[in-house]
Amino acid sequence: MPAIVVDSSVLIDHLRGVARATEFLERERRRGPVHVPALAAWELWKGATSARRRAGVHDLLSSVDVDPFAPAMAQLAGELHVRLRAIGRTPPSYDVLIASHALLRGLPLATRDRDYSAVPGLQVVTVD
Repeated sequence: MPAIVVDSSVLIDHLRGVARATEFLERERRRGPVHVPALAAWELWKGATSARRRAGVHDLLSSVDVDPFAPAMAQLAGELHVRLRAIGRTPPSYDVLIASHALLRGLPLATRDRDYSAVPGLQVVTVD
């Protein structure tokens, strides 16, 4: 059963009613587990500024597997940051933290964000 890690860009688009993001999530949920890093869940919650938005975030996160951030992910993210900085590439820190989830689990990362292309070894699924 294939699994995938999904970052907040896809989830936010789904919550905003972008059909491509919703279709992607529905298809992936039928295929196998959809993992959402806890940091991506935090990004959703910080934007949930109304009761309607909070309900939408709750419903979405209830339908996926929210992964906690673990010490091994922190170590990998730190090492990735150092490697990327050494070659002059510095994606946003949260993207490196989220990428560490996918890398540690050996899963592709679904995103609408181009910052992940700098992360070595990360299989990126672009949701257009």
